Amino acid sequence: VRVAPESESSGINAEYGGYITIGYYKTGDESLGASAKNMTARLAEISGMDASSHVLDLGCGRGIPLLDTAVALGCSVVGVDLAEGHIEMANETVEVYREK
Repeated sequence: VRVAPESESSGINAEYGGYITIGYYKTGDESLGASAKNMTARLAEISGMDASSHVLDLGCGRGIPLLDTAVALGCSVVGVDLAEGHIEMANETVEVYREK
């Protein structure tokens, strides 16, 4: 866990909604966004997540880390977030992934 520098935090605010504070740092040089994706991938690995999994993402924000993992594994996901606007942002993210 580390606190992102202000310059990195502003990018996170735009990409993830500004609330990510933890991550999995493999080398220590990853950005906060990359560490969030690393953490989600690691959780998927140790939990045995696969195409038959149904995943609940509590505090989903934009949903990018879990969507990356869901696309790679072919599993289904549902995101829940109490922060105003995050579900709308997550739905926009889903549309971007569908267009890929």
